[in-house]
Amino acid sequence: MNNYLKFESPEGTCYIKESSVQILAGVDVAVFDCDGVLLDIRESYFRTVAETASTILEALTGSKINPDVFDREINFEFKQTGGFNNDWSLTYAYIIATLSILPNGTLLYLNDIAVRVQDATPSERLQTFSELRTPVEVENKKIRETLLRLAESIGPGGVDSIDKILLPKVGVNIKQLLRYPEKVGVSVISTLFEELFAGPSLFEETFCFPAQFTQRNGGYVDFESVIPKKLTFQRLENLLGGLRFGIASGSLMNSARHVLGETLQVFPREAQVWHDDVERAMVETGAQRLHKPSGYSLKQASSPYEPFKQAIYVGDTMGDILSAKNASAEDPRYAFMGVYSTVDSPDKTLHMFIREGADAVAPSVNQLPDVIEWARSEPL
Repeated sequence: MNNYLKFESPEGTCYIKESSVQILAGVDVAVFDCDGVLLDIRESYFRTVAETASTILEALTGSKINPDVFDREINFEFKQTGGFNNDWSLTYAYIIATLSILPNGTLLYLNDIAVRVQDATPSERLQTFSELRTPVEVENKKIRETLLRLAESIGPGGVDSIDKILLPKVGVNIKQLLRYPEKVGVSVISTLFEELFAGPSLFEETFCFPAQFTQRNGGYVDFESVIPKKLTFQRLENLLGGLRFGIASGSLMNSARHVLGETLQVFPREAQVWHDDVERAMVETGAQRLHKPSGYSLKQASSPYEPFKQAIYVGDTMGDILSAKNASAEDPRYAFMGVYSTVDSPDKTLHMFIREGADAVAPSVNQLPDVIEWARSEPL
């Protein structure tokens, strides 16, 4: 941390890269990731990924998979590769990696069943499969060991790397059964994930059709809470010269809106870029790979404030800092601040951001005004 200057805040230590002080002093637009930055999601997405993966794996193998196998350490190790910003993709990785430890004969049998059930709805597909397959034992300890080894070697390629490494063994029919990465209502993974996350009522409100897998009351989204204080936005408004805020997030808009409530009012709609917006842009333009770690969302969210001097993106994952770097490679007016106290592995996240050369690192989004004020107070 020799290249970083430090100062203390009530929530913890803030770090500013020496060479970025002047950049941070010039910030006049602030763009925020949502999950882990605007919303505390430590008890929501983590649990949703684990339950989705264990539910699907139990249906495919007949073996009881403990959701605790997919713990916070494994979650962090995959996220820090930069290739799993989307939790549907993380869930897919857990499933394919677990299936890869099964014997070849078992996988051939499972692929044969998969061909026979591909045309049904997601819930019917999974239910029929679970009725046809012969149970096979899967050791929870072996799952964890496999995932940790994979996370160490996977690199930033995300799902593409998973498929390249593991799909030849697991079988393409299994992927077709899961229909990943297709949309909610088609893919087993995204449909079950969003039902568990949102709960039946919010799921139907968001997707305009009823839940297939669960009728439980509420979802894991109810465990979320808003992180930034009203005073944080008031201070930033004064520092930036107005409500010059944007959102660049891989979350679905309606789920985030459900928790953010009135906090969302400080963000003009044209400066909000959600998963839904990126999907729409890819369909309309024919462009591919606009989701993080592409810099597309960040650039779109800041564009309403043109001409701006310097934008800062606040994020909590490797995917976020890579997005800022990719945006900056095309336009140098993008800086990055990582937050580390509102995530599952604070110490590892702090050191990851320092290692990756973040312009600033702070405990939470509430220190962004402190960082800008500190930078502006430093002699040039």
